[in-house]
Amino acid sequence: MRFTKGLSYHPGLLAVVVFCLSGDPQAVLASGALEDQLTTGEEVSGDRPDSQKDGCDEGGELCTIYGDRTSILGGRGQTYVQIEQGGKPRALGLRFTRSMLADLPYDPPYDGNNCFDINGDGELTFDMPMPECAGGYQAILFFPAKIVERAKLPFKWFLLNWNPTGHGPPHVYDVPHFDFHFYIMDYIDRNYIRPGPCGIVVNCDDFETAIKPVPARYLPPDYQDFQAVEPRMGNHLVDVTSPEFTPAGFTRTFVYGSYNGQITYLEPMITLAFLESQPGECLPVKQPQAFKVAGYYPTRYCIRYDSGTYTISLEGLKFRQNT
Repeated sequence: MRFTKGLSYHPGLLAVVVFCLSGDPQAVLASGALEDQLTTGEEVSGDRPDSQKDGCDEGGELCTIYGDRTSILGGRGQTYVQIEQGGKPRALGLRFTRSMLADLPYDPPYDGNNCFDINGDGELTFDMPMPECAGGYQAILFFPAKIVERAKLPFKWFLLNWNPTGHGPPHVYDVPHFDFHFYIMDYIDRNYIRPGPCGIVVNCDDFETAIKPVPARYLPPDYQDFQAVEPRMGNHLVDVTSPEFTPAGFTRTFVYGSYNGQITYLEPMITLAFLESQPGECLPVKQPQAFKVAGYYPTRYCIRYDSGTYTISLEGLKFRQNT
């Protein structure tokens, strides 16, 4: 099974499509017509629109602007941003075809991008509870840069991880699942979180940087640090009141990521089994008291399936000042 990690990023070459919509935006996003476009294999061409206002003020109540598109596992995925007629962002996310879930790789359980020979035996161990790789299989896609800048969105790019055997802590997240990371942290800065022998296969100096506490005012209620630091990803802050810490178990949850004392990404984490149930729901996102980076932040995240296409999105966007 080949796993394509994503398109290389170049602002002048990034594929962008604008759809002006007058009906239900999520219904149109997940429609079969758009799946056909996504899966034909014909790359969408053209530069970014010169003016975000010109792209979204004419022809409808809402515009959907598409960013990176690439093969992911056995399917195709693409980032998008939805902008209202007045220029306010309504949603952003990833949409992907049902075929992405059809023939997933399990052996080996990692693509080899983030590994470190901890015991120095010249071989990589994949076995739990101490594998020498992290991150499963990954794909990297960018949101359309000019669009997110003009819309005052702090999220610049997207990291998808498929974890065939899950990860720790044991009996919580050790089931097959996907991580959907919406990154605030710069892509290059993220790459400097190196593999190594500490944490979850991370460089020991970078591990210490990653576990620096986030000031309480920037941390949502009930979130705690279990020092689950991964290379080229960062730390994971978990809501200890979520269902996975009850007999109900893990189906989907929402994680805040951090590095060097700052929030660096927001992450819906969803099991394969739950996606295969073809859900359609939105769940609240717990809010911190303050925000380090100004911009539009979600109050809910949504998981939807319709006509062969999934969307994972951040919605209910509210503008937050940096305080």
